[in-house]
Amino acid sequence: MLKPIIMALALLTAASPALANSQKLPFVGTRDISADFDTMTGHMITISKNGNVTFREYFKTMDGGGSSVIYRGKYRQFIPINYGDRAYLQIKNNKAYFLDRNKNLVYNCSFGFDGDQPCIIPLRK
Repeated sequence: MLKPIIMALALLTAASPALANSQKLPFVGTRDISADFDTMTGHMITISKNGNVTFREYFKTMDGGGSSVIYRGKYRQFIPINYGDRAYLQIKNNKAYFLDRNKNLVYNCSFGFDGDQPCIIPLRK
């Protein structure tokens, strides 16, 4: 009697998108996505254990600074950010990949790189 119930629960667990996504999180915590720590602006991404993501832009000023949220929602392989020519953010191999609307790598990154360099930024704790 218990065996069919356990098998049904196992199938439901495996088929649940929320549980499947939580198993594929690239990290849990907050990472800085900045080309250089000395810059006055940058981006941060926070991923919680339950798969909630906050991607924000921050800026520093003499008075402290601030931030604005660009995306808040569940983790996805391609996080929709709609930030200028950067439509998606992909996190893999401990790096942030900025992608265009066709999910191609963006090359005109505004992080101080030359225009011919891919917009791939290492994640930093």
